[in-house]
Amino acid sequence: MDLQPGQSEDMVLRGFSRIPQEVQDYVFCEAIIGTSPKMERIIETIITCQFIHPSIEVSARQFSFYVEKKPSDVLTLQYQPLSLKNTCLLPLDLMLHLEQPFLVCDKEQQPLPELEKREGSEDRHGQGPSFCGAYQP
Repeated sequence: MDLQPGQSEDMVLRGFSRIPQEVQDYVFCEAIIGTSPKMERIIETIITCQFIHPSIEVSARQFSFYVEKKPSDVLTLQYQPLSLKNTCLLPLDLMLHLEQPFLVCDKEQQPLPELEKREGSEDRHGQGPSFCGAYQP
């Protein structure tokens, strides 16, 4: 990125760990200043991140879809409600991943364009987003 005098740029650092742990590392920024051909370190800081064990309340651990089709039947989507609640003290990002013929829908039973939902986007009462699991036979 290029920064002109007085210009600033906001960034977000993201981290990921498969296990609960504390991680400490250095973050530094190098820049070419003026017409100098070499990079100079201009900022260095230590970042500490505490990865916690996520805790989620799930409305259902298992879904069962049963479809009995006759030759004349037109199959429609079958829906099951799913509610997720973050019970951690910190915001939690999660990824819902399903393979065809299953899909994730919103409360209005509309397929979600992306399967990633941010559990940290809770309302003031601590309720997480609501979804529907759907089966398209």
